[in-house]
Amino acid sequence: MSQRHLECSICKTIRPDSEARNIPTFRADTTSFVDSYYCGDHAPAALAAVHGQVVALDLDADERDDMTPLLLLLALLRARGQMSEDLRDDEFHGEGIERVRQQVLALLRRLERGAVLPVVEPSALCSDCFRALPASQIRVLPWYNDGVDDYVTTFRCGECFQKAIAETRAHLEAGGDREVARLSEFFGRHAVTILEYRRGDPAATVRPILLHVLGMLAQGAMTLPIGETVPVSEVLAPTPAPLAPPPAAPEPAPVPAPRASWWSRLFGRKPD
Repeated sequence: MSQRHLECSICKTIRPDSEARNIPTFRADTTSFVDSYYCGDHAPAALAAVHGQVVALDLDADERDDMTPLLLLLALLRARGQMSEDLRDDEFHGEGIERVRQQVLALLRRLERGAVLPVVEPSALCSDCFRALPASQIRVLPWYNDGVDDYVTTFRCGECFQKAIAETRAHLEAGGDREVARLSEFFGRHAVTILEYRRGDPAATVRPILLHVLGMLAQGAMTLPIGETVPVSEVLAPTPAPLAPPPAAPEPAPVPAPRASWWSRLFGRKPD
């Protein structure tokens, strides 16, 4: 498999993972810190930003909860191998929740000195340049495949996805009603329902809507989920042989006919 690459969250350049860093970054929409990737030029600023955010947390505020993001950041650092138990006593101080803050700051200082957080999420391969990136950095797009004569799912990195969208847009604009229907069906398979197509509106009405959706994908305003990922070892594992059917139940033993009485055997009839 090709070397894994990472796309910088700031400049969007794609570098080998040996030239990039995983830095926890705060997301306001989830009020939590998540794995984020930065090139060597922008990693120091990302580290300084998270350090400043931790320092600015108001752990005594009643009107908002700043304690939960702090605890989630500590949990993220621990999950990536940075344990507070490994800190020396002189690296932090404080009591209670303030002590937790100081532990997190001490772990961040270790990152500043060169400690590395691993990238633990599964990788996916760009269908154009064949570089492997974390699955969260791969764009899922529709792309027309001549071999199957239909729109299929393609996976593109940040440097290749605009070209794929442009090709899909050109094919849709040059095609007829059939292309409109097939692209609508593609989005339906990805849980994006084009209501106008579903209710039978003409292609002239549906086509601009599809072009708008492609524009949202190009701008990053909408993403399609990559779906469940599994380890390659599981994909390549041999298919187990089907289980043998259970043995058939034995036939029930025949019930013997009732034995005739001595009278009927002797005279051929029952006595009056």
